[in-house]
Amino acid sequence: MNISRFLLTSFIALDLSACVESRAPLLTQTEPTAGQQFQLNFYEDFQDGKAREFHAAIYRWNEGKYVRSGGMARDVKNLAVEPLGHDDFILQGGGETESSFFYWIARKLFPGAYLIFPIEEADVDDGVRKAICQREKANTCVITTHDQLVALAQATAARPVRNGTLGVVLEK
Repeated sequence: MNISRFLLTSFIALDLSACVESRAPLLTQTEPTAGQQFQLNFYEDFQDGKAREFHAAIYRWNEGKYVRSGGMARDVKNLAVEPLGHDDFILQGGGETESSFFYWIARKLFPGAYLIFPIEEADVDDGVRKAICQREKANTCVITTHDQLVALAQATAARPVRNGTLGVVLEK
């Protein structure tokens, strides 16, 4: 499975629940690694080994990112993905207005299936957090550079997964 497919899976699960965001896109050199179009199925809110919520969206490659062309309105409008290391990817999702961008880790479980979870500012020590996080609202770390994003993503990827969503990518 390629990076784009992984990205798509992650963003649908996000539902804008990320704790790290930026005002401009920080992943800008992306490629259509999942082909020109795909469907992303999200399975969330697991209890007793079963998903209580499911939703899906279709994304198409357009001008350097995947743009939602079908699916639920709560899904991320556009997606970009970048490799982080081994089976982990950074996902960037833009909302309807594209004035805020949100970030997650997508971890490949096996071909076509990813565990998606938010990048957490709490995963870095206090000194790093104070140096890179700007505060515009409670519980949200606003960052401005790609290096800040990678530092936070690496710290989150090294920790046990919290608030995970299962994403399954289907080729269209």
